[in-house]
Amino acid sequence: MAFICVDVLSFFFLFLSSVYSCSQPSCIFALNNSVSKIPAIYAFGDSYIDSGNNKFIDGAAATFNYLPYGIDFQGGRPTGRTTNGRTVVDFIAESAGLPFPPPVNSLSKDQLKSTLTGINYGSSSSGIRRMPPHTAQIFKIHGLGARKFVVNNVSPLGCHPVYLHRKPHSTSCLVDMNRRAVLFNDLLSDILTVLEKSLKGTTFILCDLYKLFEDVHALPEIYGFRNVVDSCCIDVAGNQTRECAPGRAPCADRTTHAYFDPFHPSESMHKLWFQLCFKDII
Repeated sequence: MAFICVDVLSFFFLFLSSVYSCSQPSCIFALNNSVSKIPAIYAFGDSYIDSGNNKFIDGAAATFNYLPYGIDFQGGRPTGRTTNGRTVVDFIAESAGLPFPPPVNSLSKDQLKSTLTGINYGSSSSGIRRMPPHTAQIFKIHGLGARKFVVNNVSPLGCHPVYLHRKPHSTSCLVDMNRRAVLFNDLLSDILTVLEKSLKGTTFILCDLYKLFEDVHALPEIYGFRNVVDSCCIDVAGNQTRECAPGRAPCADRTTHAYFDPFHPSESMHKLWFQLCFKDII
């Protein structure tokens, strides 16, 4: 069996199949799976899953290879991940008993050929390469044998700290931004219905990432969070609208923050995301 996911601003497709493909939509997790073991993970995406590709790109718009990023990763090692610790891809790998997929830009040509447990193509700001239309990729992947897709919709962007601190608002989240996210998610649901009818024998499962973030913002204590509106780290602008300032100590209790920087989820949120959307699939 295989497992693939595609990401744009936390928007994911996944598929389960008897074959795997590493075409290049915006965040693909491809997990080859036998009865009880998944031997490989291939991940394509943006900053949510980047494990260090951008630090190998000259002139990359975004790199995160410095503390406090990675402060809780393997004893405090910054790798280019945009969070304090592990990402959802890392949790998938751990659950499957696999090493974390190495960033593709860190591998030589020989290593690319010999690495059999998976590769991470994720790049902050999707800086590695242009991505073709997702529906075209789905048809291509279906042609390779994929028959089961799990799709995560878009989270409520109007609840992210960067926008809460950048734009004036009188509600807990920015209503207009979230309405646009809901509109997108409704269109996504319609597209999946059309695709399921067009691709006979194929199942599409929608993982409601929007509801996960919405529930965490509404009832943070139930999920173990105390702060869902602020960044854990101190950003370079000092106003919660930029990336973390290099070398500045972040908040002490990072497990209770939903966001590590103004844009990206904390390790705790990545873990919750994995538990909701992926744990029962693997």
